[in-house]
Amino acid sequence: MAGEYHSLKKQHYLKLIKECAHSRKTNREWCSENGIAYSSFMRWQALLRDEAAGKVMEQQAIVPVKIAPPAPVNSIPANKSHQEIRIQKDGVSIFLPSTLPAAYILEIVKGLA
Repeated sequence: MAGEYHSLKKQHYLKLIKECAHSRKTNREWCSENGIAYSSFMRWQALLRDEAAGKVMEQQAIVPVKIAPPAPVNSIPANKSHQEIRIQKDGVSIFLPSTLPAAYILEIVKGLA
């Protein structure tokens, strides 16, 4: 019996909250015009919001996700021949795999300039 009473009260609160929302008035104005204490109205909103949030949290589950590590930069696909890019400056040589993105190689060259 008590459960039904609480359910009816919540339905009544929800109906009033929806009426207020559709009135295009502030909560305080609507409450004043309808003889409802603003503090009670805000308590009803908090009660219903917390209850809804609890239901949402109950339905969520942790889903394991497997993330593959990125392929090493120096790996070369099996179907490509092994080629290297060689950069030399002031007696220093840098060897890079040809599979690196051009933008990455460009940044290395800019850093050497």
